Amino acid sequence: MFAIFADPDPIAAAVQPPPNVELKGVLLAIPESMSSALLNINGEVKNYRIGDGLKDSDYILVAVDWNSVIIADANDKETVISMPDAMSLDQSDMLAGGVSNQRLPDNSMLPTAPQTLQDTPPEPTETNGESSPQTAIEEAVTALQENPASYLSRMG
Repeated sequence: MFAIFADPDPIAAAVQPPPNVELKGVLLAIPESMSSALLNINGEVKNYRIGDGLKDSDYILVAVDWNSVIIADANDKETVISMPDAMSLDQSDMLAGGVSNQRLPDNSMLPTAPQTLQDTPPEPTETNGESSPQTAIEEAVTALQENPASYLSRMG
């Protein structure tokens, strides 16, 4: 059929593919409309609430679940984006890469604990078995007067 003034067939809107989206985290809230998701879109990480438009696309965030989100385009075509699988707790197969928890040799380059001073006199001890609060205080006062830094470092 030939028509000069015929209406052209409506052109369907070009369907834009979903952007490169990776789910980084979610925040579930009550009411649900306050929930948000941390999305990595084309290398830029940003927080989006339900109803927010995604960067440089006609997609919007429609729903947030504990491990996934749903985005929809202008034609209400929904796409589910899930959280990446968690890393396994059993990582024994990764030991082949040379990482181990074996004891280091004694001559390692690890920092050592500070050496104690050799010239510090030992703390006086009671030989008669009796200890009164008054004598402990007197000993503390004497030690503080003789070498305050040493006494305080021993007492913490």
